[in-house]
Amino acid sequence: MMRSMFAGVAGSRNHQFKMDIIGNNISNINTIGYKTSRMTFQEAFAQTLKPGSSPTNGNTGGTNPAQVGLGTVIRSVDVVMTQGSLESTDRLTDLAIDGEGFFVLTDGVARKYSRDGSFDIDGEGYLVSPGSGWKVMGWLATDGKIDKSAAIQTIRLQIGESMTAQATDAIRYRGNLNAESSSLYGVEAQETAVVAANLLLDAARAAVAGGGDVAAVVAAVTTERAAVDGAVDAVIAAVNAELSANPDATASDLVAAAQAAAGTSTVALDMVDAIAKLQANVPGTTAVDVVKLLNDTAATVKNTTAAALDAATTAQADPTATPEKVKDAVGSVAEATSASLAVAQAVPSQWATQTMVYDSQGVQHNLQIQFYKVENNKWVWQATSPGATGEGVIRFLSDGQCDRDYASQQITIDPANGADLITITIDFSNVSQFGAASNVADAMVNGFPSGTLESFKIDPDGTITGIYSNQQNEVLGQIVLAKFTNPAGLSREGSNLYAETPNSGSANIGAAEDGGRGSIISCSVEMSNVDLAREFTDLIITLRGFQANARLITTAEEMLQELIQLKR
Repeated sequence: MMRSMFAGVAGSRNHQFKMDIIGNNISNINTIGYKTSRMTFQEAFAQTLKPGSSPTNGNTGGTNPAQVGLGTVIRSVDVVMTQGSLESTDRLTDLAIDGEGFFVLTDGVARKYSRDGSFDIDGEGYLVSPGSGWKVMGWLATDGKIDKSAAIQTIRLQIGESMTAQATDAIRYRGNLNAESSSLYGVEAQETAVVAANLLLDAARAAVAGGGDVAAVVAAVTTERAAVDGAVDAVIAAVNAELSANPDATASDLVAAAQAAAGTSTVALDMVDAIAKLQANVPGTTAVDVVKLLNDTAATVKNTTAAALDAATTAQADPTATPEKVKDAVGSVAEATSASLAVAQAVPSQWATQTMVYDSQGVQHNLQIQFYKVENNKWVWQATSPGATGEGVIRFLSDGQCDRDYASQQITIDPANGADLITITIDFSNVSQFGAASNVADAMVNGFPSGTLESFKIDPDGTITGIYSNQQNEVLGQIVLAKFTNPAGLSREGSNLYAETPNSGSANIGAAEDGGRGSIISCSVEMSNVDLAREFTDLIITLRGFQANARLITTAEEMLQELIQLKR
């Protein structure tokens, strides 16, 4: 009888404890990152009134033990670590964990763990839990790089912090250089041919104006042709003689030889001008380049003068020929030559592009590059902006792709303001040569001016990227997460913090999205995982259990009263 009373007392007391657990759960229904608890019972020791017996001699069966229970005790109070719902907050420092990990926090001495990611930035720029002041931990970046083998530290985000300017040292160009562009050699040769054709036409005009007959006009054209071709041959001979005498002759040496041989010939002087233009526009012009230009020009000029003379003699053979008709025949060749030049010039052999670059002090400079088509599948480039030094050759393969041997080249710029020289590696590997308009432009330019930290973003793996006023982003650090073998074994420390216990296992600290720690969701917090419907149901069950145990006590008391009244 006394046992039943004490069983009722134990049951009532334990149901009160369970009510405390339920009340705490309901109280924390809106606590960020709160994990609900549950209490379970187990039977207390039982008193054995009669032990069990085994069957004897095969005649009588065994008997079961007779035991009286001594009530109930608390078996456990478990923390249910299920994922809570996520709530969007639009605050950059609010973080939620989608997974099993815990944020790692410190007060400078100890470490605690939390699912509550409603962080803030304190007066010194540290990312902290505002309720406790404990600081969030992770890896700090050095020059935008994170060393995950280093020890974790407190995360500090200093809005307004300066970013040092970085000089440009790499540019990658992309686009197309028109394969149909006229080559510099072709245009220069055609220009000289126009000069030659006009000289023959002028000779024909002079003969007509002097009253000459048809034969006289043809003779004038023939004489002029011989003079033009002779001047061209003289320039070619002088250049070849220079090369024979000096096999190591430079382009400048050949120009000097051509200049001396040109005399007063208009055609020859135009050839010399073409060489000078070649030297000015084609970086590293060699003697071979000069010879090629002169030979191409000579061939074009002679073809033109031959065509003009053929037109004159053909017109002379016509029975109706007149001096004017012969002159007009030569003029038609001159017009055709000029038309060919116009066609060649319609698709320019050059293209220019501009790129903004920065020096070591963050000052912006305008880099201008000029491209010239020299011949088929060969373009040259030259830096033309003030203070810039750089030139080179770009060759293309038969399929229009850039020859990789010419893809990477260099430019140097003198800022002339006390900053360091800007040395830039330029990449032409993404420049093509197809039959389309030229449109080369920069695809990537590094370098930037100085700036200040204005904001930041946090990626799912915990990486914190700073956003600066100079439009640059830089990795500042990475928040770490801890994972436990038995998270329910952690000890609650208040302020939404947990501490390690022997049964929780050691904290396995590392990056989010790695090792099953879960991912970090920015601008969100994890809500309490308390199920209100379940709590209210448990509330009813607990109340009924308490009432039943209380009735057991009152009933046992009535039985004791009857026992006392046996003797009156």
